[in-house]
Amino acid sequence: MLTPRDLLNVQFAPAWRGYNRTQVDEFIRRLIGEYEELVRKYNKLKEKEPGQAVSTDDVETSEQAVEQARQQAEEIVAGARKQAEEILDAARTQVSEEEARLAAIRQETIGFQRRMRTLLNEFSSLLDQGEAETERLLQLVGEAMDEAAPTSSRE
Repeated sequence: MLTPRDLLNVQFAPAWRGYNRTQVDEFIRRLIGEYEELVRKYNKLKEKEPGQAVSTDDVETSEQAVEQARQQAEEIVAGARKQAEEILDAARTQVSEEEARLAAIRQETIGFQRRMRTLLNEFSSLLDQGEAETERLLQLVGEAMDEAAPTSSRE
């Protein structure tokens, strides 16, 4: 059988966005008070003289109160577990979405890098062609000047 001390020492693991800790603590204190009262009544009933009859209403009321307190405690724990699972599910979903976004960004980055390499290669090729064309034009100008120079010195 649970003792009031057992109820007093019960601890729940903290959970993000869990139940309001103050409300849970207040409920447990109230539960302990009612449970202590039931234990006192029970002990008084046990101490009554053997010839004295115990009221079945007292026993039933005590049993009902204990059962109700147990059910409420189970509901609180079940609710906290459910809420914790919902929070974990939401966090897992968010992590999954962020991972998908990161993968998409990586793919975009790879595509951008490829396009930049292609542009740089094309630009480098154009520079090489420009240098070759400049050299060819300089050579043609030089040849034209050489041909023009002897003609002007003959005159």
